[in-house]
Amino acid sequence: SISDESVGEFSQERICETGTEYHNRALRAMLVSSPLKLHLGQQMIQGRTSESPELLPFVDKLLTLYGPSVLPVVRIDAGMTSLANGNGLIERGIDYLMAVKSNSGHTYQLLRAHLGSVTAPEDTEGELVGGKQKERSLYRCGFPEGIGGWTHAREGWLVRSFVTDSNGVVSDVAARYFITSLKPYLNS
Repeated sequence: SISDESVGEFSQERICETGTEYHNRALRAMLVSSPLKLHLGQQMIQGRTSESPELLPFVDKLLTLYGPSVLPVVRIDAGMTSLANGNGLIERGIDYLMAVKSNSGHTYQLLRAHLGSVTAPEDTEGELVGGKQKERSLYRCGFPEGIGGWTHAREGWLVRSFVTDSNGVVSDVAARYFITSLKPYLNS
């Protein structure tokens, strides 16, 4: 994995008559560069609020526990992607790789526009899973300095993935967008 730590939301869910009900929502941090995927910490998300404002206090807690050398780069789930969190991480000396989903509004539209001109993937990897060929391709582009307020963003990434079964039928097509503050040479 590109990052040393992954911070994401974990929630337990229960299906009820009115739909899916989520409870026990928490932020969880793992050291993903370790084959063991070491669990660094967890913090409950209070109430039914967005998890985004909870990120920086959680990062501060991890910095207090482990020091800055454990957190050079964090990978962030889309629910915590925000310019405010990007600014806060950079102020703490931490680079980021943030997932961006279509409900991220302006940031998502910026990424799609800039990555739309990239026609060839920089890298493609595949693996055989349960008799199906799974393939992922990475597309990268520079992120114009300061656009949308993201003064620290250096690149936009698009990861396209698809699965081909033994009959050659393609399914499970997905496109995931990311924004990162990592210097381009660190990503190669």
